[in-house]
Amino acid sequence: MNSNSTVKVSIVVPVYNAEKHIEQCISSLMSQTLTEIQIICIDDGSVDDSAVIIERMSKADSRVSLIRQQNSGVSAARNIGISYATGEYLGFVDADDWIEPNMYKQLLDAFNSNEIDWSVCNIKINQNNIEDSVRLVLEDKEIDIRHDKTFFLNDFFDFKYDYANWNKLYRRNIIIKHELLFQEGMKVWEDLLFNLSYAQFVNKVSLINQPLYNYRIHSDSTMGKSDFMLIEQYNLLFCNYRKFCHEYDLQREFNDFNRKMADGVYNNLFPKFSGQIKSKETFFKKMKLKKEMLSKFNHDIYKFDMVDLSFLQRFKRSLLMNRKYGFFAFMDNLRYLIVR
Repeated sequence: MNSNSTVKVSIVVPVYNAEKHIEQCISSLMSQTLTEIQIICIDDGSVDDSAVIIERMSKADSRVSLIRQQNSGVSAARNIGISYATGEYLGFVDADDWIEPNMYKQLLDAFNSNEIDWSVCNIKINQNNIEDSVRLVLEDKEIDIRHDKTFFLNDFFDFKYDYANWNKLYRRNIIIKHELLFQEGMKVWEDLLFNLSYAQFVNKVSLINQPLYNYRIHSDSTMGKSDFMLIEQYNLLFCNYRKFCHEYDLQREFNDFNRKMADGVYNNLFPKFSGQIKSKETFFKKMKLKKEMLSKFNHDIYKFDMVDLSFLQRFKRSLLMNRKYGFFAFMDNLRYLIVR
């Protein structure tokens, strides 16, 4: 593509110590059947040869550019990429992944009218260099969310479309107009926060069942980090989306979101963390650890409408709402003793 060609899609690639995979990633972008693209690589303070590889590839293809910054995290890197983007549409790819040759052509073709503001494709999982499975259950269809976004947001939070940015194509003018950026300081769920915010300005979404994005699973995944780091990130997700909903007067959306967040603590994170407590710990030591864990979540997460819950579930949730974390942990320990 010569310098006078119009950029249709700008692709932002945050890079940190990705020398093992970055060449495959960029090669898959350079090989796209859609040629009118801009490939913006943000080196986030890598200490390996990532930047050297990108610079070499940029000399072979003028569509590839390298921007360096001090290590500031993936959100900051994506925000820098957004500021350099010139395309009508915007995509994101992680440096250790790669995409199918027709991915951006198909995502762009899905914008078949002015009412489509978002396209989403399926994902192939690659684990230990072996294609494992398809990640999502999508239908080829369009979803109209102009008049009611709550069902879509609930599906989004339930992972129906994936939290990630990299299997999606966005209208850049929506991002610019509403000053949507990734929340710097967030290392987990920053993509979910961005997507939930973007969804508020969308008319229709186009879904593509075909798996066009190849996601590589690593043993050092962020979700494998310390429990309390994940709790901190969960709190940031809650507080930032609450702030966004308050700014745009989205009370109904926030209430649904609050319910999902509380369910996430109750049904997913707390059981996950509890299961990691060593079995050799005493009953009261386990109770103390669980109490400490529950108290570290933002207390407002526990405040939601419980009208449709059973009596027992409502009682247990009310313990959290009223800061009776020790009693809740005590009951949880008893439950495990009874099961055994």
